[in-house]
Parts: sequence; C-alpha cells; structure tokens
Amino acid sequence: MKYVEAFDNWLRLRSPIDMIILGLGPDGHLAFLPQGSDPKTGQLASRVRLWPGLIDWKWGLSSEACICTRVASAQTCDLLRPPSHALTITLPTILTAKEIILMAFGPGKALPVYQLLEGEDGPQRFIAQYLWAAEGRVTIVLDEPAAAQLSRTSEACCC
Repeated sequence: MKYVEAFDNWLRLRSPIDMIILGLGPDGHLAFLPQGSDPKTGQLASRVRLWPGLIDWKWGLSSEACICTRVASAQTCDLLRPPSHALTITLPTILTAKEIILMAFGPGKALPVYQLLEGEDGPQRFIAQYLWAAEGRVTIVLDEPAAAQLSRTSEACCC
C-alpha cells in the first residue's frame, strides 16, 4: 500500500491534472477501474484487482494490440504472466482533470462508444458514463475502423 499512498500524495501535489489520456475498455472501463467503482472515494490513486475478462482481453493473443502489450510488458517488466493488480487513478482524479482525452481504437470499440453516448446502462454498470459529469472537458478520439463501425452500430440500434 505504500505505493498507493506515495502516488496519491504525488497526485495531490499536482491536482487538478491538466490532461488525462485514457483508453476506453470494451466493457466501458477506464484506467483499470471496474464496474461499481466508487466515484466519491477520497483517494486520488488506487490499487485495483484486475478481473479475468480484463486480463484475457489485455493479455490474449487475439489481436495485434494485445500481442504488442504482452511483448512490451515482457521486454520492460520481465513479466511472464499477466499481473493480478494495477496501480491507477480513481474516478475523482479523472473527473477533476481540466481536459480528458478518451481514445477508442479498433472496430471493437464502436459498441462501448455507442453505450457511452447513449447512456442506457448507467455509470454503475458502465463506468465510462461517469464522464458525463465532466461535460465540456471530454474529447473522444476514434480511429477509422471504430468510427466506421460506430456508424453501422448506431444505424442498427436506432432504426
């Protein structure tokens, strides 16, 4: 826990953060924060247990991005297996940032972006929807495959 406390103190000295760049997980998670994360925690940093779906998604061999993640981690951290925990930032840290950049790359990110924009599930079930509290400070960046699939997803869902 000493690392969480050190990171939390470091963040307190620098808060609010000018810009946070986050990826959008296929299940709507942000910064390794699972569904049901507490948006009112007093901490700015957190140690979270990684859930099996996330580990499978991050460390699987099903895509080039996953292979790159495994290779890069193995080269820099000597990891032979996926980690069980991560040190990350909390929802209050994200929501107080002056600018939030949310990246969604690949066709598999179209549905989570659609769910974020439509807001049907609510933030307890789809954590990225907490970003609505940061209205006007969030920029969503899509690549071409995600944007093309989003267009098809929204047409299929709305017609």
